[in-house]
Amino acid sequence: MDDQWGQTWSLELCAWIIAARLNSADNAQQEAQRAAWLLGAARARQRKVGVSLGGMRPLADRHAHAHTLIAAWLSDEQISAQMEAGSRGHGQAVRIALGEPTTRRVTAAGPEGLTDREREVARLVAEGLTSAEIGAQLRIGHRTVDVHVRNIMRKLGVRRRVAIATWVAAQPDSSYPTS
Repeated sequence: MDDQWGQTWSLELCAWIIAARLNSADNAQQEAQRAAWLLGAARARQRKVGVSLGGMRPLADRHAHAHTLIAAWLSDEQISAQMEAGSRGHGQAVRIALGEPTTRRVTAAGPEGLTDREREVARLVAEGLTSAEIGAQLRIGHRTVDVHVRNIMRKLGVRRRVAIATWVAAQPDSSYPTS
């Protein structure tokens, strides 16, 4: 089904439900991250279909309430990072909402030999994120991030994360995936 309206509001509702259940969740921190991620994905979908919760007071109030519940478990920075990641990765949002594993991206090596995922990791390294923070945003393990970082260093012929950041800064913006 390609019902953009239904998916948009279902993602928002799923985030609210997850947020409402945080106090009884086995891993509340992880579930708070998922709820924040879904709020970001829902926001991206809302922009895509041209709607805003601002004009729908009861929905805006529920959104704010979910945000408050999430804030009991995550810092403002963590919430912002998860919402941004959800906004960029909203194509996987239904799978995330359902708790299903996300599929790996097709490996399409660029001219420097980096895959799409490696370019995405490189961009986040350049933003100064740790492996754990990158893993949380991309919904992969920090050890998987470390493997990507090692592969990036090998392919670029560099030995430090700062060299990856320098390399990213020299690249055109269009060479980095944002979703």
